[in-house]
Amino acid sequence: MMAKIPDAAIDFICADFPYNISGKGGLTMRHDKIVKADFGEWDKFPTEEAYLDFVFAVCAEYRRILKPNASMVLFF
Repeated sequence: MMAKIPDAAIDFICADFPYNISGKGGLTMRHDKIVKADFGEWDKFPTEEAYLDFVFAVCAEYRRILKPNASMVLFF
């Protein structure tokens, strides 16, 4: 969808990227219980390199669509 946005058209971006932690043996809290960190397929990448390729590709699009002196907040 971002490809349809013209260059330098956006004033502000706030994005919460996948953390790439699902299925790696970590733990998290759900409500009041400790559970395995598995948020679904959207949070799984085959390699760390694939994850970073995704992040950098998205950020390149963000940079393209942001106006000069615009702001961006990214959560990882």
